[in-house]
Amino acid sequence: MKRIALISLLACLMAGCNINYNGEMNYTYEHPERYQKGDAVISQPITDIDISWLAGEINIMYVDHPEVRIYEKSDSTLDDSLRMHYYVDDEGGLNIQFCASGFYKTKRLNNLRKNLTIEVPRGTVLDEIDMSLVSAVVDIDSVVYRELHVDGVDFDIAADFPETLPGEINIEGVNCSFSMMVPTSAGMTINMSGVKRNLNSQLPIRKDGKKTIIGDGACDIDIEGVDCTLNINK
Repeated sequence: MKRIALISLLACLMAGCNINYNGEMNYTYEHPERYQKGDAVISQPITDIDISWLAGEINIMYVDHPEVRIYEKSDSTLDDSLRMHYYVDDEGGLNIQFCASGFYKTKRLNNLRKNLTIEVPRGTVLDEIDMSLVSAVVDIDSVVYRELHVDGVDFDIAADFPETLPGEINIEGVNCSFSMMVPTSAGMTINMSGVKRNLNSQLPIRKDGKKTIIGDGACDIDIEGVDCTLNINK
């Protein structure tokens, strides 16, 4: 995907990093000592997923085994600092970072793409999924969660909701799209703000001031940014 300097800087800021005068990217986060590196099988239940990902694909899916499993793949050779880092907090929140906390030459991270898979035991209902994304393609396959919060630059998200929609979806981004596969009975209240925003719906819509209503309006969707698209498919 094409990048320009302004977008790269904004992307870094949204991902919690910045670039200093030596051309180093400051990719740091709180409590790095709590994190472990690499693929993992997690036996304890999780309630939330919080992901910070700089480039690549993310797949979140149900599976028929009792543990949460997380793993990554890349065409690049990964040393320990470039491997995914994760930890589970006391409330059952699974926190995933693209790499170790620290300073990196900008070129080192700009050229790195990794694909992340998160397997969740079937039947798990998550309270929340939070993602900070740069140049990412995300697929959330039928996983049930109550809230979704996303910010970032240059990302595409596809989410399948065979039955239950979250109560809240909040997206802030630049050059982003969110595509939903929903049942015909789905209800949403949609508020889109910013520059160059697009809404495409296969379900009937009606207007209520600046808001767009589908069905009973139960799921609140708030999208803000530049060049953002919402696709609603049945």
